[in-house]
Amino acid sequence: MKVAVLGSSGAMGRFFASYFVARGDEVVGYDLSPPDHPVKGLTLARSTKEAAERADIVLVAVPMPKTLAVVRRVSRHLRKGSTLIEISSVKGNSLRPLRLAVSLTGARLLSIHPLFGPAARRVGMKFCVIGGRSDIASARRLFPRSVLIPMSQQGHDRAMAYVLSLVQLTNLAFLSTIAKGMGLEQFGRAASPIASAQLSVARATLSQDPSLFSSIQTLNPYARETLSSMVGELTRLQGLLAKNDSKGLQRSYEGTSKRQSRSELQGSLRAVYSLV
Repeated sequence: MKVAVLGSSGAMGRFFASYFVARGDEVVGYDLSPPDHPVKGLTLARSTKEAAERADIVLVAVPMPKTLAVVRRVSRHLRKGSTLIEISSVKGNSLRPLRLAVSLTGARLLSIHPLFGPAARRVGMKFCVIGGRSDIASARRLFPRSVLIPMSQQGHDRAMAYVLSLVQLTNLAFLSTIAKGMGLEQFGRAASPIASAQLSVARATLSQDPSLFSSIQTLNPYARETLSSMVGELTRLQGLLAKNDSKGLQRSYEGTSKRQSRSELQGSLRAVYSLV
């Protein structure tokens, strides 16, 4: 099978190029920026046309704000029966024009979202798949040893407002508060195992491209809603603390704790201690 990766010099582009090369596919890549260290086994094209023509699969791994423009540009070169894969972290209102651009050529769109970064292992990958059974079947053929989660476009973006947007903002605020307070170095020296694990998670969250972080926040229409909910919870807890309401704080703690099973709580604690 011939696979074209557009954006093959980027982190996720390199990941998928390596993945398909390892599968034994013929992989062609194109990127406006030449790679510092080309993926072994990847053939570099001189244009999107050269990369995409005769390809069975065209995977677009470019910054989210540029995805639609790239798809429209490459769509005229897609062969009938081929599949174009887009991997945006936020689907927003882009799927309809993406599907239209691809369908006009007789190709089909597969919209997925890899729930991992470029440092992930190639086994046990997790993807959201936007669509129905045929989309799941297509994704299964390409990523047979992966966890596939079917979602609607709206359901996906609502979920990512919590899974990505809220997690990123929470960890950004966590690190910023510590840095402006006691300092990250001193915090690290004094940290308990749970605090140390949280510090590592927060730092890992900030290891991503700042432009990707910004796009995940601004392009997701549900990000503000989830952040407002989080601010509301913090404000409620702040009110209890301001009144020195020990019983109220305890009830809040117990109420949230009871929403988890005992095995989930203990399993999470063991996982934290295994990290430090």
